[in-house]
Amino acid sequence: FNIDEGHTGDMTFNYSALISADALADYVLVLQKFDEETGQWTAVTGPGQADLLSLSLFGGTTVTVDGLEAGQYRAFMAFDGLLGVGLLGTLSGTADLYDQSQIGGYEVIAAEGNVITDAGIDGDVDVITDTTVVSMVNGVAVVDGGTTIDGLYGTLVINPDGSYTYTPFSGDAGLGQVDPFVYTLLDPVTGQTASATLYLHIDSDDVDMTWNPADPSQPATVDIVATDDLNVAEINPQALLVGDDIPSGSHTYLLLASLAGLDLQLGSAGIGFNIDEGHTGDMTFNYSALISADALADYVLVLQKFDEATGQWTAISGPGQADLLSLSLFGGTTITVDGLEAGQYRAFMAFDGLLGVGLVGTLSATMDLYDLSQVGGYEVVAASGNVITDAGIDGSADTATVFTTVSSVNGEAVVAGGTTIEGTYGTLVIHPNGSYTYTPYSNVTGLGQVDQFTYTLSDPIGGPNAATATLYFHLDSSVVDMTWNPADPSEPATFTFVATDDVDTSSLVMVNEVDEDYFNASASLLGILATTQTYTSGTFTLGSNMDAYGLITVNSLATAGTVNLNLNLQMNVGGVWTTVANDSYSGIISLLGTLASLDLSTLDLAAGTYRIQTTLQQPLLGGLAALVGINTDVNVTYLDQYVVSNTIEAEGNIFGNDATGSTFTQLQVTDANGNVIDVSYGTIIQGLHGNLVISANGDYSYTPSSTTGGGSESFTYTVTHLNGDTITATLNINVGYTIQGSTGNDIITDSAGDDLIYAGAGNDTINTANGGSDTLIFDLLNAANGTGGNGHDTWFNFHVGDTAIDSEADKIDISDLLVGYAGDGSAASLSAYVSVDFDGTDTIISIDRDGGAGVHSSTELLTLKNVDTSLEELLQNNQLLF
Repeated sequence: FNIDEGHTGDMTFNYSALISADALADYVLVLQKFDEETGQWTAVTGPGQADLLSLSLFGGTTVTVDGLEAGQYRAFMAFDGLLGVGLLGTLSGTADLYDQSQIGGYEVIAAEGNVITDAGIDGDVDVITDTTVVSMVNGVAVVDGGTTIDGLYGTLVINPDGSYTYTPFSGDAGLGQVDPFVYTLLDPVTGQTASATLYLHIDSDDVDMTWNPADPSQPATVDIVATDDLNVAEINPQALLVGDDIPSGSHTYLLLASLAGLDLQLGSAGIGFNIDEGHTGDMTFNYSALISADALADYVLVLQKFDEATGQWTAISGPGQADLLSLSLFGGTTITVDGLEAGQYRAFMAFDGLLGVGLVGTLSATMDLYDLSQVGGYEVVAASGNVITDAGIDGSADTATVFTTVSSVNGEAVVAGGTTIEGTYGTLVIHPNGSYTYTPYSNVTGLGQVDQFTYTLSDPIGGPNAATATLYFHLDSSVVDMTWNPADPSEPATFTFVATDDVDTSSLVMVNEVDEDYFNASASLLGILATTQTYTSGTFTLGSNMDAYGLITVNSLATAGTVNLNLNLQMNVGGVWTTVANDSYSGIISLLGTLASLDLSTLDLAAGTYRIQTTLQQPLLGGLAALVGINTDVNVTYLDQYVVSNTIEAEGNIFGNDATGSTFTQLQVTDANGNVIDVSYGTIIQGLHGNLVISANGDYSYTPSSTTGGGSESFTYTVTHLNGDTITATLNINVGYTIQGSTGNDIITDSAGDDLIYAGAGNDTINTANGGSDTLIFDLLNAANGTGGNGHDTWFNFHVGDTAIDSEADKIDISDLLVGYAGDGSAASLSAYVSVDFDGTDTIISIDRDGGAGVHSSTELLTLKNVDTSLEELLQNNQLLF
């Protein structure tokens, strides 16, 4: 049995067995109390593990134990005889329960004495004769046998010899009061009289009251102090139910897999389901087999979630590979699992019995789906306490007596049984003993607000308006962030609600446009003895913006004797066809295969018009008819034309550096046309240079358009709090190019955004006239080369400026080229590695990759056209990255 906090109990135990008086000592009631700190059962009084209460001590089979304090108890009978066993019977118990916070009645203690013989206030006794008697009290004659006189707060019974008994009236009216009685002494022989006053102070062991020692006629005083109290209730928004009992799959089993030895990564046949981002799901699983209650423990639902990071199936809660949910834990074939977060899940049944196989059945599942961004209702958490006994804001409880009560709240009388008072944001039910419960209204209005009530304490001694204080309720929430002012409990909360601008980058990966079908030709030559056969192809023209690659091959199509073969690549120079590259073969053709070839990528062909000419000569002696095929495959890379090969998206969460306070904020985004769009999940917002896909939880991805010329993209978003407050910030996305140059002498033009330019091995020309902060990156292409395999590039429209404040300042990245640099980044420490010279028109940057160590030497790397700058300035501006 339990006794609640704030209560005591008087227990009566009865054992129904018919036990003779001489056998009572053989029967013991064992009484114990549970110790929460140690987790052990202990004796109720004193040390030890139990109180052993012999029935002989109580003279029968009824045991009474009074004054048990709050806690958890147990009692049982035991036999303590030397022989035999105890008589069977029933142990029963009843409790008289007392609420220590409420007065159920009054116990009065009478005062006794003798007005003649007792010492008076001054310490002296009355001076009398042998015949002196008390003749009168308050004008009432005192007679033999005693006279009863009703005072203000009690009854006095007094005898002529001066002895008396004073009994206070039962109630609190006389507490701390003085009941005075004027008595008269009479000597009947002499007729002399004298009078004095008997003062009765009505005190109490339960009240700390103060009497005035200088004036016995004054009532007592007590200190009644009320302190302000603070308690916290909650208003918790609940996610909106957007899908009720959604079918989530089913699977029928002809044979259940045994849990023993089951590979949980491979799993078993079952059902799979997904919960989308920004949602939670409450799942209900049902297995249709008719399973007896004692066999439920043999059946297990295996529930798993897929971990994207590890690629493994894991348990939903805690470590391990799966949650194993025994049907016995749920008392049947239905299992509920609430609060599943976004992700990929699977569930299947398994048999965990020692013998046999599981009953066949069908596993089915339904889901209740909740949207975490929308409010479906409000759950309130009430606040309870006691304004008198609880510690107040200053850490102290009210100073009161056991008779002190709460008489009114906000001017409304508090009555026995409780008074209900409507506050601004909720309802208070309060009792005279100070206990209360406050329940907020189930809506958003009170969220973060303060409801306050002024209460008045009354006391029989302190008076009807002994003290007043304020009871504050902070309407907090477990799902909405807010901050309270500890210095002022009446001040509403400040919501954690801040939006900060975001910056991200996306780009189009640009590569040189190529034509892999620029010029193709195929032909064959049939050799004839003692003749020379010639093949001349059509012509193709290479522009200055082209870099040619491909193969020209001559292959034997049939074995033959001796041949003399020439493969010539010819260029039209001033109207004369001039051979610029050739390959030849002379000898016996004994195998099929390539006889001669030209690799165009190795020739560095200049702009012009070209043709292929092949001659096949067979001598008269040793020759047989020969057949060869000539294949021409000319491809070109356009050095000044670029196409999109890939897209680098911007991804993130706009709330990552914001403080939205809860998941229930509403998000809106303004598109490129000024339209305000409500965001749910996967909402598409059209921008100037691409599309933004954004969800209510702040997740976004931005994909640039393949036709964009780059630039800055800004999306203004507004977040609306549950209380209606709004905040606004901007997602700024730089849309630029990531340009991957070729091995040729590229001609590169930037976009309007911030670009990354990987120029490559040629002597490239870069023009960044379109603006933005562009970065030219020199990769290590050839470790043995003085420029790392890069050419000598030329940069037009390089913008000098401090990158911290100038959005157009360009950068040069040579961090991949330097070998062994360990300086402090100063111009002095870099001077052995990098030199920056101005020739009167242009700035020329040269590098010595190992800083004079001897393997490399200073080599020109980059010319900045029409720019006058220095190493010191580039470093100061953070425009040289090393």
